[in-house]
Amino acid sequence: MKSYTFRISSPVHTVSIDNVVKAIVRTTAGDIGILAGHVPYSSVVKQGTVKLTLEDNTVKEYSVSDGIIKVADNIVTVLTQTID
Repeated sequence: MKSYTFRISSPVHTVSIDNVVKAIVRTTAGDIGILAGHVPYSSVVKQGTVKLTLEDNTVKEYSVSDGIIKVADNIVTVLTQTID
């Protein structure tokens, strides 16, 4: 399965995760699933958990506050105030 890079940025730090094959992110439009090659997309992110599945099937979860998401050119970026 193809993979991509997922970045979560806050004013304090940035987390960059390579080899992501699937992400689930809560937006104002509902939960969205993102795979490699996703069409360009942007939306408002709601506070909640970002769930990432990596190539080796490990799952990473990050709690984020409200923010925005941008998907373009196999890079997903979430801008938020806090990351836990």
